[in-house]
Formats: sequence, structure tokens, C-alpha cells
Amino acid sequence: MTKKFKVGSAVFAMSKIRRKTGSREYEYVRLRWSECGSQIDKTFPSEKEARAFAKGHEKTTRDGGLQLKPKDAETWRLMHSELPKEYSLIEVWRRGLESIEQERKQKALPNISVKDAVEEWLIKMEQDCTNQKISSAYLRGLKSYMKRVTKSFACHIRDFDQETVQTWMDAQDLTPKGKKNMRGYLGTFINWGHSNHYFPFEKMSLTIPKQVTKDSIGVFTPQEMRHILS
Repeated sequence: MTKKFKVGSAVFAMSKIRRKTGSREYEYVRLRWSECGSQIDKTFPSEKEARAFAKGHEKTTRDGGLQLKPKDAETWRLMHSELPKEYSLIEVWRRGLESIEQERKQKALPNISVKDAVEEWLIKMEQDCTNQKISSAYLRGLKSYMKRVTKSFACHIRDFDQETVQTWMDAQDLTPKGKKNMRGYLGTFINWGHSNHYFPFEKMSLTIPKQVTKDSIGVFTPQEMRHILS
């Protein structure tokens, strides 16, 4: 026999079920209700426990809470216990999704080394030089500077990141003007790499030391020249 009763806005159907296993016969109570368009069943040893659950479940739902299975509830408690006080669970969840998406993008990058990518790019730049899109002087400078890159970065293209490149460029024995040229060549290379889906980023904001301003050249006055000659 099924009894229906209402707790708040929720309607529960309670049935007494009898089962026989061999010579042993036992009875339990099944509680059935609808939640988010799905039918949910839960069993209890007695009617009293079933009604107590229904009352508690309705209150939890009404207060904006969530009724979790024991395993899920334990996971929820563990997440909260490990969560730093300055972060919310939603923030950590969103950051986690961003991290997963970044990892997915990294894995999707082609399996190519920095050296191979640079060599492929230089072939393209040589074609541009042949078609007079760039000058031969620019191509020579580009090859000279990028030779430093291929010698230093014996790694996968996905490891060619902002921090690594900036640290490397700061350590190069180049004048500020030379580092400015290097930054320009690297920027062009990275733009090409991004268009070929070799990098997960579009550009690098590399910094270079400021050029030291030289003192202005002075001119001797006639009086100073007479003093020097005398």
C-alpha cells in the first residue's frame, strides 16, 4: 500500500515493501519523490525514519541547500577543509577549469622543437626576401640573431614561454640596441608561430634595458682654444 504525504511543496510517496529470502522475511519502507524532473527512490528501515528524512530534505531544499549522497558529502567536506580561507570554492573551481583548458591547449600544440620551428620560419622569410617583401640586410640580421635562439633552446615549442625567453634575453651579451633588435625578431617569429598554431599565446611582452643617454658633444669657444694653445 502506498501513502502520499506533502512536506512543504514536495510530495512524497511512501510504500511498505516485504521481501522474503529463503525462510527469512523482512520489511522496509520505500520513499519516492520527484526532483528536477527525475524520480528518486530511497529506502528506510521504518516509516518514522522515512518521514524524518522527508522533513529534513524539504527544509534543506527550501533553504537553498543540496542533499548529497554520503560519498559526495565526504568529497564536499574534504574540498572545504583543504580550501585556503582567502579563496571561495567557486573561484577555485573556475581557476581549475582555466587550468584544464590551458593544459588542453598545450597538449594540442604540434610536436615540434624550437629549432625546427625557427628553420621552417626562416625558409618562409627567405621566400619573402626573394619576393622582395623584406630586404636581404634584414634577412641576414634575422638569421644571425635567431642562430642564438636555436643554440640556446633545445626544447619543445610549448616550453618557449614568456618567463623563459625574458630570462634568456636578459642574459645575452648584447647592447640595448641589440636586445631591441632581438625582441623585434622574436616578435615576428612568435606572430608567425601563432598563426600556425605553434603557440598558445599571441605575443610576448618582452622588456629591454633603457639605452643610456650619452653626454652631448661640447664645442670649445675661441677663448678656450687660445688657452689650450698657449
